[in-house]
Amino acid sequence: MQINKAKAGNLIEIMYLNIATEKQMLNDRMSGWGHIKHNQDSISKRISEGCVLTANVLQSSVGTLIYDLNFNISESSINFDGKKPVFIEGLFIYPSYRNQGISTELIKRLTEEAVVKDYDSIAVSVAIENTKGFSFFMSRGFDEVGIDNMGFIYLEKML
Repeated sequence: MQINKAKAGNLIEIMYLNIATEKQMLNDRMSGWGHIKHNQDSISKRISEGCVLTANVLQSSVGTLIYDLNFNISESSINFDGKKPVFIEGLFIYPSYRNQGISTELIKRLTEEAVVKDYDSIAVSVAIENTKGFSFFMSRGFDEVGIDNMGFIYLEKML
């Protein structure tokens, strides 16, 4: 498996991955990681900003992590105590590739990039009913920092 920055040519593949993941979550009656819903324009924007990582197996994207380096803390109802977090907006893994460490490797790569760019933490929001997502992030060193008024739990991993 290789972790790479996404390029414009990866857009369609990432869109399919996003749709397949959301379909699986609906089948599992599970909410998404957080409240950010991506479309072609928003993913294209993040790719141009260098904020999309892809996990590739045999030249195909099997996982994607979309993030925001300019998360506006002042618009959040959660207090990050003046820290500068990288915010995970989406983490998508094809169902047949789950439980193989791909998400962990994507987060590891994001962590390396965040440290080099002098960020204080990595943050993510998870729907309150998404116990699987909450457990996933907690088991990877994230701590709960609050719940917003829309029912999303915010988690943060200090760097």
